[in-house]
Amino acid sequence: MTNTINPQYHEANTVRAIKAALRTDPRLPSVALGEFLLPKAFRELKSATNTGWKKSGIPDRGLHDVRARVAAQHPITAYVTAITKAKTVKEQNRRFGHRDFILLHDHEEPTPGWRAYFFLDEWDPVAGGRIVFVKDGENLGVVTPQANTLLIVKQEKGVRMFVEYVNHHAGKNRIRVLAS
Repeated sequence: MTNTINPQYHEANTVRAIKAALRTDPRLPSVALGEFLLPKAFRELKSATNTGWKKSGIPDRGLHDVRARVAAQHPITAYVTAITKAKTVKEQNRRFGHRDFILLHDHEEPTPGWRAYFFLDEWDPVAGGRIVFVKDGENLGVVTPQANTLLIVKQEKGVRMFVEYVNHHAGKNRIRVLAS
């Protein structure tokens, strides 16, 4: 783990600051950690996830590509578990491009718990595709993916997430989101 994750995220002061940040907003405990992986580990992970994606989804729920787990995700998952002292809710790895999205469904209750999203690509918010967290019609947070950034977020009961429709401004660009 220590040879893939940026050493600054193992420093005691940084770990304390991350834990404090996760307690700052009780509505949506979250923190984004930039430059999370060391450059070589990040390049290897990007390369390992260039292929193997398959289109998935149901038109009234969401469309995007999915991919099986990647071995390199283990250090990320282990780090999040160490920080939160809890296991993360398992989700799919997803890739979004033009015309992809995830809809919000009021009658579906997601499993409460910690989630970790690792972004592999830079993204222009003009193209849509941002991750939005809401509760009772209130916007709790909007995340624009940034390459080599780990987002740790706790979804409490009633907090839902959707991914904005990716519009034509995306062109052929895609954003890969690995979930722990």
